[in-house]
Amino acid sequence: MLEKTAASLEPCGLQRVLPSARKSFRSRRQLHTAFWQHGAADVEITSAWQVLMHGVFDPNLDAASSSTGTNVDPRHPALRASTFLLDFLYPTGSLAFLRRFSPVPSDRHDINRPVSTFARVSPRLYSSSASASPTEAAQTEAGNISKEHQENHVEELKRLLLLDDPEDADQLWHQYTSLEDAAKQQYLDQVLVFLSRTKRATDSWKISELFQQIEPSQWDGSLFVAGLEAELILQNTEQAKVIFEKGLENSTMDQSSLVDAFDLMLAAALRSSSKDLVYSIWRIHDKITARLDLDAIPQDLHRVGSVSRLGDIAIELGAQLKKARSLSGVTSLKKLLVRCALEVCPDGQVLTLLRMTNDPDAYERFIRRSSNSPKTRKFLLTQVYKLYRDLPQSCPSQDALHVVFRAYQGMLQPQDKFPGMEMLWGDWFTFHQTPSKRAYQMNLGFYASTGDKKQVYKLWQDYIKTHGEIHVQKGGDTFAHLLQVHAVRGEPLEAQKIFDEISTRFRLEPNRHCWCILLNAYAKAGDYEGAIATFEKLHESLGGLDRVSVGTLMYMAAERGDLGFTIDIYRRARRENIPTNDTAILGSLVEAYCQNDLFREAEDLCARAAMKGLREPRLWNRILNAFALRRNLVGINRLLNRMTDMDVPYNEYTYQELLTGLSLCRQPQHALHLLAVAVKDGAFEVNEGHFHTVMGAFIKTGEGDLAVRMHKMMQKTGFQESADSLVSLMTAFNQWSHLPHKRRAGHSQQTLLGAALRRFYKVYGIRHAEMSPSDPSRSPTQSYTPSSLLQQDVKAYHFSRIVYLCTQMRDFAKVEELVRLYRYVAYGDANSSEPLPIQMLNSIMWADVSEKRYEALQRTWDTAFALAQKGGLSAEWVAGFTNSKKISTRFRYILNDGIKAMQTMYIEQGDGVSLQRLFAKVRSAGFEIDSKNWNLHIQGLIQCHLYKEAFDACEKWLMPNWTGWASARRGAPMKNLIPLDLRRKGSWPRYLRPVSHTLYYLAKGYSELDKMAPWSAETSQIMKRIRADCPRCYRAIISMRSNGSPLEQQILGDDTPLPADEDNQEYAMYPDEGAEYDEHSGPELDGVKGADEDDLSIPGAITSLDRSS
Repeated sequence: MLEKTAASLEPCGLQRVLPSARKSFRSRRQLHTAFWQHGAADVEITSAWQVLMHGVFDPNLDAASSSTGTNVDPRHPALRASTFLLDFLYPTGSLAFLRRFSPVPSDRHDINRPVSTFARVSPRLYSSSASASPTEAAQTEAGNISKEHQENHVEELKRLLLLDDPEDADQLWHQYTSLEDAAKQQYLDQVLVFLSRTKRATDSWKISELFQQIEPSQWDGSLFVAGLEAELILQNTEQAKVIFEKGLENSTMDQSSLVDAFDLMLAAALRSSSKDLVYSIWRIHDKITARLDLDAIPQDLHRVGSVSRLGDIAIELGAQLKKARSLSGVTSLKKLLVRCALEVCPDGQVLTLLRMTNDPDAYERFIRRSSNSPKTRKFLLTQVYKLYRDLPQSCPSQDALHVVFRAYQGMLQPQDKFPGMEMLWGDWFTFHQTPSKRAYQMNLGFYASTGDKKQVYKLWQDYIKTHGEIHVQKGGDTFAHLLQVHAVRGEPLEAQKIFDEISTRFRLEPNRHCWCILLNAYAKAGDYEGAIATFEKLHESLGGLDRVSVGTLMYMAAERGDLGFTIDIYRRARRENIPTNDTAILGSLVEAYCQNDLFREAEDLCARAAMKGLREPRLWNRILNAFALRRNLVGINRLLNRMTDMDVPYNEYTYQELLTGLSLCRQPQHALHLLAVAVKDGAFEVNEGHFHTVMGAFIKTGEGDLAVRMHKMMQKTGFQESADSLVSLMTAFNQWSHLPHKRRAGHSQQTLLGAALRRFYKVYGIRHAEMSPSDPSRSPTQSYTPSSLLQQDVKAYHFSRIVYLCTQMRDFAKVEELVRLYRYVAYGDANSSEPLPIQMLNSIMWADVSEKRYEALQRTWDTAFALAQKGGLSAEWVAGFTNSKKISTRFRYILNDGIKAMQTMYIEQGDGVSLQRLFAKVRSAGFEIDSKNWNLHIQGLIQCHLYKEAFDACEKWLMPNWTGWASARRGAPMKNLIPLDLRRKGSWPRYLRPVSHTLYYLAKGYSELDKMAPWSAETSQIMKRIRADCPRCYRAIISMRSNGSPLEQQILGDDTPLPADEDNQEYAMYPDEGAEYDEHSGPELDGVKGADEDDLSIPGAITSLDRSS
């Protein structure tokens, strides 16, 4: 401000015309506190300078009249409100000089500054000029100019009022103050309202001055609110209260203006450090309630809602109001404050505020306002409802019940969801006698999505009886729920039966929605023939296809990896002019490309969609997911940058894939930092899956105690304990015995696992050691097809993990119990003969291996192999065509956990022939084998003394990706580090490469051959063929250097000499070989869900399947 002031004075040359100050500037140029508090900083210096210098450029200016205080020129009154607000900035002796060129009378200066300030200086400096009188000609000319300018000022004032730009406030005020008194009265109301929009303290002074000129009987709503707000800005609270009371007494004042005024008054009172103004306002409670309905206005009190820490203020004030017994209307004040605070308060204060008044209307408003609240508020919403329904004379509205239904529907924990749904359904009869049509539809949709056929049919029959069969049949989704429950259960024949009854029994034509659900039923069951036949009938009956039906069939093929079939459907849709720029259709193509490792094509497709305006993050997230599972952080970073360049927004699942990539690459600290920033600063929306992923990252690095701390952090953030989190927690406790004693917190592994398992039972609603859920409706009977048994199933994932944990602890009795519990949860019968999912079969096979129950293991393997053959059959396969794939891409590696169990059995039995037959059988059926199994296979062949076969398999499948001995690289006199992304890629199970464990076995086998060669010509021939046919394997073992590691000692022993060849020592300078595998372990227990699975589906993606439901 000082710099701007000095700049405006510089052209005038004040430094050359003013005498030196007698007193120090430091003592005279003090910035008064009032300057900053009352908004003088907003004064426009440039305009003030123009008025200040007017006398310099206009020789006819009447300067003498300024000093005498008579004949004030109306063209320059702006100095009254702007220039002389800054008079305290000028040096001593300058005011008289300013008065010489200003038409403002001396008494106006005295308002802002004591007269004694320049008492001695002014007469002495400019006495001769002040005594001069203007000539008669100058007076006449000035009067003429004033008359000529009046019309110009009026026109300019009208123009500025029409523009209605608050930035023109200073110009408007200049034009207004240049008018004659009559014109000022004409435009006073409009100018006052215009100035009220700037909210500046300087304009508030002007508004206050103008408002005093208007009689209360002439106030309208705008003037009333503007005058009151100006006094509040100037902190004249008493005057504001007087204006407010007069407004209440004015019978012509409109309701909305009174609400705005009350909003201003109450907001100012709540912002005040002292709450005296609140009590002062509420002493006229009777006058307020006579004009305002306090129960109806809380949603209109926007200024009150903007008060910071309103929840804290309401709670503190509520405690103080208990003591204010003399104050009338205390209850209504508390209710008003609570209702306003609930609009903006954090979730932690909601229950406290509601309990302050137990106001049913506050409960009702909060529930209805929370209809679009985030997921983290769902549990709070249900708590509020439970309090609300127990209040005396409470009656939740139908809209409130609908909101609470969606809250329960969004819950993940069955022990909270299902009892809440049943309680809510009973409340419909309690509060409204009969559920609404919408309530029936919502409940039918919910139970259909869970596959609870019994409950759906019961509700549907009640629906028909309650709302009339004819009326119900007119609904477009009347039969959709009956079809959907069978689609979810994978029962296409039952869905087809219901579909046929629509036309035969009810004499109605099935709509497109019903057709799509029927198609979805065949797709869920993996029935290609049925799905294609339904697809063609839909086309014929409805006269064409649509995006939903095309997307449904495409996604059925895409998620299995059948790229050719997916593209065929896409091309047909293009031929029939169906819009294909759709998330479901393009998402199916991206899914198919990723399943077949065609990432460049998938990325180009996403980029083209973004250029056409479809910037959908779900498409890109699918590629990120594939990169994460392949440990490709470089690809993730590049793809995120491209998303940013193309303005594709990130969502919560984008960050989920980033966290997954960091976790699988053993970077838990980076993952934790990213999550902590999101929790603290809200960088992105956090969900429960983010915490589970970071827990898995710590489990993967063997830091189970940090995973437990992450679980506690998740609960503090507001997420409840779930089956997913408990499975991760039990996996962490499985590592407890390997932790240092200080990090175990004094708890035994058995105790922690037992407690977590009991909580896991509770999540699924199962009483410990009993076969009955606490309510039968929680575990609906479901049917499964071979294809669905190969899919990733949440319940199967949970139980299979815990079965394997118990196997590792050799608690085989618990394994049997968990299998029976799973059958009960999935099928409704602990002794059901329905086939188990592939995940459960894999875990059971490892339990059989541990117990050496080889016959049971063989039976389980046969079941799994037959299931995978039938459920994984590709739609593209044609017998006799070598180019067609027999097994869908998604299921090629589905048998790997079972293969490892079978190999372990054959190795323990020393049956190398069966080991070879196993691989031949699996590969001839169309399945693929990952790196872990190839390494174990080669080690097993060596142990079974099939040396040549072991070398041949290693040379063909593993050695092409071998990167050398780490110990040799460290000793080499050169920098030969391999790229970090290549080393990360080496930890992906599908990346075929030999590990040191395997090469140690090859070295041992070659040494055994070398010992037998002098006495066996056949052995010598085997060694020659190995050197000739397997050069990379041979060079690897002859370049091996002993490092005395426990693994080397265990395999090679102390007396096994390493093969040596001095001519091939250069092969010792290979780069690092990357991470090791534990070949003899079971399924990976790294805790990162999906990391060791073949389910590469997009988390949270909306597919055609979802749309049809």
